[in-house]
Amino acid sequence: PLVNWVQGTPLRKLAFALRPLIDQGLDVQRIVLRLDDWAYGWKPGWRPTNTPALIAARIRRDAEEAARSAAAAEEARREEEARAAAPHPMDNPEWRAWVETSRPAAP
Repeated sequence: PLVNWVQGTPLRKLAFALRPLIDQGLDVQRIVLRLDDWAYGWKPGWRPTNTPALIAARIRRDAEEAARSAAAAEEARREEEARAAAPHPMDNPEWRAWVETSRPAAP
């Protein structure tokens, strides 16, 4: 058994719960790593009462976190593009002249 906390779950229910990971193209080793990662910190021997529901909830939570992270990265990219596209104040000749004339003289 590669992941002992899923033992005892009917195979069809397990396959249905894991389908989103399979659809993402994850192979058996990566799915096992993900399941082991989810179980990190659990008490030894503890098993969920509804394994397929737990798997589905974790997949949903991971997808929501990925969507939030992607949205934050997109927002940061847009802000950076806006900063890069904004003209620098010193590019305006009138502003540059005003700044240069309003500076105090060097001692």
